[in-house]
Amino acid sequence: FINTAVAQTGDFSYNEKREFEALEKDIPILEEKISQLNNLLMNEVSDYIKILNYQKELDELSLIYEEKSIRYLELLEKQENIA
Repeated sequence: FINTAVAQTGDFSYNEKREFEALEKDIPILEEKISQLNNLLMNEVSDYIKILNYQKELDELSLIYEEKSIRYLELLEKQENIA
């Protein structure tokens, strides 16, 4: 998802640069966690409580992932418009 070859942070404010760098680290971690939860959901067919818990966690992580991805794209677009 993240193309660090394009993502130079020289045109950002200090806080934006820190946020951008954090997002570059956070997004792949969230993608991995979401993938793991999807695998758990696909393999868990007998325990309804586990399925509910996995689905709840997946929903929460998906929302966080979407928010961070949108913010990452906003910062990337800003950086591209400055350049």
